[in-house]
Amino acid sequence: MNENKIFVTGLFGMTSFFHVNAFPKEGQTIRSKTSFYEVGGKGYNQAYTAKKLGASVNFYTAIGNDFFSERLIYELEKDNFGYFRFDDIPNDFACVVIDNTSDNYVILNKGASTKISEKHISSIKDLIVHNKGVLIQNEIPIEANYRILKIAHENGLITVFDPAPITNELKRSTDIFRFCDVVKPNWGEATELTNSKIDDSPLSVASRLQDLGAKNVVITRGSQGAFVLTEAGESFCQPIWPVTSIDTTGAGDVFSAALCVSLCENKTIHEAVAFASAASAISVTRGGVISAIPNREEIYDLINKQSLY
Repeated sequence: MNENKIFVTGLFGMTSFFHVNAFPKEGQTIRSKTSFYEVGGKGYNQAYTAKKLGASVNFYTAIGNDFFSERLIYELEKDNFGYFRFDDIPNDFACVVIDNTSDNYVILNKGASTKISEKHISSIKDLIVHNKGVLIQNEIPIEANYRILKIAHENGLITVFDPAPITNELKRSTDIFRFCDVVKPNWGEATELTNSKIDDSPLSVASRLQDLGAKNVVITRGSQGAFVLTEAGESFCQPIWPVTSIDTTGAGDVFSAALCVSLCENKTIHEAVAFASAASAISVTRGGVISAIPNREEIYDLINKQSLY
């Protein structure tokens, strides 16, 4: 097992970004202020963040067959990331619309990522086990994620699960959480997974996630910071960092990756959550996702200036 080495899997494709003054009303056509393309997907965003923060990352994804394939393969091979190739399906594609308040809507068309199976994961088992940690999301079929987490759990790897997007399939398969050292949903995802009310206490919602099998629970709550419930029963809140937000797209991915990197460096849960929170805070001060990811020096600079821990 190598220190600071992380296996990540998930969606990878092209994303179009549109910045608007306000979201369109029903039937309305509006003009964007700016628009651009950027490669992305939760899996890729997290893998790229972890690599930028100094981890040795083994990222595996799926590539389909369409106009964007050549560009996507170039980006993966540039970073020595791996992929399964499928010629009978297009790539994943997303459209992100961001308004003046930095809120966003994301429309995703699923593609090649839907093809990743247990068999594909088993074929790279040797690659998975030679890591310190595993970071996954709910972007690929649940059977493939289940296989990854089971392999990691059986081999003593640190496992972090960002259970987004929430699907009915995941809600029927919450026994997957018993293989997770950390489950990291946002508040809406946490309440949906546990059939909780939006005004329930963070402690009660986190406790329900632990009842489903999660060892440690980290719930991000937007402007209310992050709530943490540890395996030992300790709970605490990590406040947000005072920054000016312009684009929240991908902030959760940055948080998850920074959290996993820090835990794989043997940091305490307090240190890891503070580090992840600072990384996420910096990312929302910039446009885009990949272009907004901070480096380690920037994160420590923010932490040192604010002296929150």
